[in-house]
Amino acid sequence: MPTHTKQLCDSLDLPRADAWAAHATVEGWLRAESEPDSDTSIDRLTVGSRLLDRLETGGRLTRDQLSLLDELCRARLDDDRAPARDRESLAAVVDQVEYRLKTCSP
Repeated sequence: MPTHTKQLCDSLDLPRADAWAAHATVEGWLRAESEPDSDTSIDRLTVGSRLLDRLETGGRLTRDQLSLLDELCRARLDDDRAPARDRESLAAVVDQVEYRLKTCSP
């Protein structure tokens, strides 16, 4: 019986401040989207949960995880309430993610 394996891309080699901003962004999103009244799918929450784990361990990311991280960091950058200290780090994460998505085979 064949099994489906997800294509893993390289891990993100982020400086501490950038890694912290990415982690905080994903963790905050997971908290908000895990609420009972949220309409986020279980599959999307699973991708987010695994993304958070891989950010914590420095593991390799899937394209789905990279795409979610890109989406979340961009949304946080667009949010006027994001702390000024995180803006440069979030922009650096977006740049790294875009590069990884381009170099990771589909």
